[in-house]
Amino acid sequence: VARLDDAGPAPVRGTLEARLESPGFVSGSVRFTARTSFAVPAHGSIFVQLPLPMGRALEPVVLEARAEDGTKLADASVSFATGRAPLLVDVDQPSRLALVLRGWPLSPSWSPVRTYAPLAPTPLTVGVPAIDPVTGDFLLPERAAGYAAASVVLIPSARLAGLQGGPLEALLGWVLSGGTLAVVPTRPEDLRAGTLTTLAGGPIARTAPPEFLMTLPSVTRLAPTPPGKGPTSPPGGLTPWPAPPPPEEEDDAGAGATPIHFWVPARTTPTAPAAGKGPGPALRATLSGYAGGNLVPTAFGATAPYGLGQVHVLAFDPTRTPALEDGWAHARLLDMMADAWDRYALVAFPQGAGDERAERPFEVHRALDPNQAFRPALGIAAILLVLYAIVAGPLVFLRARARGRFLDPLVWAPVASATCFAAVVLVGLAGKGWRGRARHLTLVEAGAGMTRGTAHRFRGFFASQTRATRVRGSQPGAVLDVLSSDAHDASAPALRLEKDGVSLEGLTGLPWQTIVVSEDSFAGLGAGVVVRQEPDGTVAVTNHTGRRLEDVVVWAPRMDATWFASVEDGATVSTSAGRRLFAKAGRRLETAGIRAVHPLDTTVFEAVLGASAAPMVEAWSALAAGASPSVDWWPDDVPVVLGEVVGGEGAEADTGLRVESDRLLFRVVGEGGAP
Repeated sequence: VARLDDAGPAPVRGTLEARLESPGFVSGSVRFTARTSFAVPAHGSIFVQLPLPMGRALEPVVLEARAEDGTKLADASVSFATGRAPLLVDVDQPSRLALVLRGWPLSPSWSPVRTYAPLAPTPLTVGVPAIDPVTGDFLLPERAAGYAAASVVLIPSARLAGLQGGPLEALLGWVLSGGTLAVVPTRPEDLRAGTLTTLAGGPIARTAPPEFLMTLPSVTRLAPTPPGKGPTSPPGGLTPWPAPPPPEEEDDAGAGATPIHFWVPARTTPTAPAAGKGPGPALRATLSGYAGGNLVPTAFGATAPYGLGQVHVLAFDPTRTPALEDGWAHARLLDMMADAWDRYALVAFPQGAGDERAERPFEVHRALDPNQAFRPALGIAAILLVLYAIVAGPLVFLRARARGRFLDPLVWAPVASATCFAAVVLVGLAGKGWRGRARHLTLVEAGAGMTRGTAHRFRGFFASQTRATRVRGSQPGAVLDVLSSDAHDASAPALRLEKDGVSLEGLTGLPWQTIVVSEDSFAGLGAGVVVRQEPDGTVAVTNHTGRRLEDVVVWAPRMDATWFASVEDGATVSTSAGRRLFAKAGRRLETAGIRAVHPLDTTVFEAVLGASAAPMVEAWSALAAGASPSVDWWPDDVPVVLGEVVGGEGAEADTGLRVESDRLLFRVVGEGGAP
């Protein structure tokens, strides 16, 4: 967020540009530029938001404002801390909660980067959005990707009800893609209508607080443990949690807490009352429960799923007395932060995560590169060259010697050479194509029964001539970046912000080179995919997308994974009738932090289904390579359905190129939806 002030008597128009440059691991430095137009009124100020891939910002970001005639007006340099850590965004000004929780040592169980050791304690960060002094509104992100660094957003219901336009769409989109929103009810009318009821799935009624809330433990902030010593016992009679067992000895992945100077329940709702101090008398008298819609009682009050994310309607106001001083409320917030952080293990492509998480981006490039289909042509060309060597050499000279016409090679050798050259050129054109073309590979991740999900698109562009390409976002709230390219010129893109969205400028590739652009946005799934887990452990899936689904894999966490060749629109299938792919014990097991995760192993598809699974394996292997290696594709306690929507997204052209391949895959996580 950049603020531009005009101290002069006349309005100023121009272009604001933000540039960053960081060392690359493969080909020198990596550069990125974002630019947009601005208009500042005389003696006025404006705020401008510029999306940047902050995971690369190892060097300062340079800001530069230029007038319409190109004259430099001002510049500045800003440095950002880019380490990924739990972040609580408190939409309050001033934030009293930041004074209490900021810097609290916290060690989440899941790591976005694969590691085989517990994470070192990291201080909790509390962020507070700035306020526009002209309007008095909070400067919240206008794109869902702007919340990429946030773990939990805490907001009063009155402020949530007042959000409109881009900020509201961005917040809802972020929750839909896996974010956690904590709402403090401040007005009765917010429980009956408005944004909160939409998120909760219906009107909300105030009830008595759940009894188990009174038994949950408190927490007291301690001084950091000296190096080389274990954690000390917290006051209040609580004992520190033991060190986590190795992954192979852990019965319930992710259960328990780590020795981070406090103990909190691992699950949001205990199955039995847990021993603990409970809230203080003053806070106990103010607690409330909530019911209605999709809400269920939890350790935070009541919680409803929304897409891949969740919405907490808090039983207390953590920003006001008495909760502000109560250790029980602090423990609930810390537990909420750990739960929200670990929830991202279930999402392959969170909004704004960027391609820094990509494990093997070159595999995505290979899947979208038409040159990969050129391999048979290379074999044919090699055969032609061998035949040419035989014809232009021994055969021509032997024929000339047999006839006694020793000058014939001077005629037939050039003819053979020209014929071979023409044949190789024709084979090359047939393999590469006469015209440029584009390929799309999209993954939509959604909650069960949701009509809309977060979409991560890989768009490959293959041109037959040198051309400057301008790639526009599919939606106004999308963000774009270059994943990979054969051309060096494409490593310095410029992201242009316009009224109707964003576009990448300055992508220049040589003939028959491929540029792959990644995009974060959203996509629809018709009326959704309904998932129900039956008492016997089987999972029933109903297709309401309005399209036929192919190569559908259904993961039943209490049984196994099964495959269906296709599921027609409106049809319901059960895992008891599918072809068995692998059992619960047959999943690959990796460790990210101290959490066990299960990678997407596509070799099992090919081993069970045979050569017919090649297109399925190709697409899912590319998506798995483009995601983080610490994604839990097959969680222990949540059903998962994945497959392909026949017909893709229906794109026929992209950036002036014909779309020759448009594949739309989906991944549905959880249970829900109307039958």
